[in-house]
Amino acid sequence: MTEVTETVHKNGPYYFDSKIRLSEGISYAAESKALFWIDIYNAYIHRVTDIDDISTHTVWHASVDNYEGLYPFTTDLPERIGAIFPIDRADGVEEVYFGAKYGIARMNYTTLRWQYLVHYSDSGLQKDWTGLRSNDGNVSPDGEIFIGIMNDFHCTVDSEDPKGALLKVNLRENICELVIDKLMIPNAINWSQDGTTVYFTDSLNFSIYKYPYQDKNLIVEDKALFIDIKKFNSQFDSPEPDGSFIDPDTHNIITAVWSTSTVQRYDTKGDLIHKWTFPETNRISACTLAQGHMFVTTANEIIEDNASPEGLGGSIFKVENVSTYMGSSKRNPITAEH
Repeated sequence: MTEVTETVHKNGPYYFDSKIRLSEGISYAAESKALFWIDIYNAYIHRVTDIDDISTHTVWHASVDNYEGLYPFTTDLPERIGAIFPIDRADGVEEVYFGAKYGIARMNYTTLRWQYLVHYSDSGLQKDWTGLRSNDGNVSPDGEIFIGIMNDFHCTVDSEDPKGALLKVNLRENICELVIDKLMIPNAINWSQDGTTVYFTDSLNFSIYKYPYQDKNLIVEDKALFIDIKKFNSQFDSPEPDGSFIDPDTHNIITAVWSTSTVQRYDTKGDLIHKWTFPETNRISACTLAQGHMFVTTANEIIEDNASPEGLGGSIFKVENVSTYMGSSKRNPITAEH
């Protein structure tokens, strides 16, 4: 096994704002040629409509003030955004669906208002939903949203009694179902190109697992370890695999690894073959392809308190010519309207 390390620092960040806390969930919509990412902590959706022109950047904030109708939950806790699912069209993205604090919501770019469509409590799970929030998610080959939920920032992850879960949401029928319960930090989920295998990241177990995918479901009992991240990152105390994608050119998994300053490429056997290192920050949170380039999100060293953020954590970085793939990073979810 030959491993290559590449340091990324030539031109500084692609985008930086000192107020950013936890950039994540970066996604490219190829028809509209728009790049999206989120700030989980601040409940921001960022959009760039021309990736070669950062002046096309705008940001939107999910709050009680721009909610459509009566906000259905307590206003004592802030909103969060854990994942984003744009409805990609050649004439532009008018609507995005996103994993909010309590469920899946929809935002309209014309009105800039938003509304919950499905509540995670609809799953029938008995959980304290005020203590949870959305994390990463993706759209299955069947057009359904698979999304993780985990402890919100004011709650501590309990390894003895984990509260997180992986859920499946059908937006055509507004149904929410449990896939896997009792997870600490459920993270990236990706499908093989033929749609028969799911690769699912369990961050605090430092692992990416694979499952057969049949009849719109993970075959949970056939879980197998695919990548042991700690095996390849033994020099770090907590090398947590975070957001990732599968490169359609090579079928390799490319994953951000939190607390290591790196994005890492693993081959189809699960071996580490390449590292991109970002010296400006150790909290690398997610990555995606856009027009063949890789865009990488990061988090600030200060997320949860009221102190001022510091350093370049929270920045977006661009790595040129990683792949020849020019398509979208996610499918459109199938909804009643689309």
